[in-house]
Amino acid sequence: MIHQYTQAVAKHYAAYRPPLHQLILRRALLGMERFADGLDVGCGTGRSSVALAEFCRHVSAIDPSQSMLDAAISHDAITYMEGSGESIPLPDNSIDIVTFAGSLFYVDADAGVREINRICRSDALIVPYDFEILIGDILRRFGLETYAQQSTYNHCANLSTFPDFTEGLVERDRVELDVLATDLAHVLLADAVRHDAFTRRYNTSDPFERLVADLDSTNERIVVRADIFYSTYRLAGLPGKGVEGRQARW
Repeated sequence: MIHQYTQAVAKHYAAYRPPLHQLILRRALLGMERFADGLDVGCGTGRSSVALAEFCRHVSAIDPSQSMLDAAISHDAITYMEGSGESIPLPDNSIDIVTFAGSLFYVDADAGVREINRICRSDALIVPYDFEILIGDILRRFGLETYAQQSTYNHCANLSTFPDFTEGLVERDRVELDVLATDLAHVLLADAVRHDAFTRRYNTSDPFERLVADLDSTNERIVVRADIFYSTYRLAGLPGKGVEGRQARW
């Protein structure tokens, strides 16, 4: 899993993330008992880890970006460490639930499946989930629509094609959030490409205050829409089943 985060981008990522991690996990884990040991793969600055900690006694949170880990939220039930979906620094058979909050797509499929099988206990739950904040209209307001994320990234990446796992839920929905101008500015600047675009627009290395002022200028309620995606899986068989001899994709 490869991400490049500058300290400036990590700062905005840490300052505010929409409260969608909690919303999604509360839906995905509705009616389930509390877990002992959880793992959050691609934890970033820990927003997703804090959400998982609501359901676990202890959470191990890993990310390959030291900039993100340096800005991670302190929490008594969370241990942060450098790692990736292909190389998880945990012992065998030690985890009861694994979450991938927008990170599964970046994990090499074969290596990731082997690691899930290795570190999970036999009845472990795996929950890939993600959300897409729909900011196209906002970027168009600033003449930056070309800086919307244009990539092959798949928000719906899941484990449905892997016989290693038994599928439970596969859900998609759209939600609306009321946000402050400061919150939306953090969301817009938590992406390196958009951060650079606003830096050039305002001709300053720190465009945050000017962006907040522009977002606040209409004195209107700020509503942000987001699509949410989540699915749940249980281990279905022996470690590595079904992944050998083919090039796997999420």
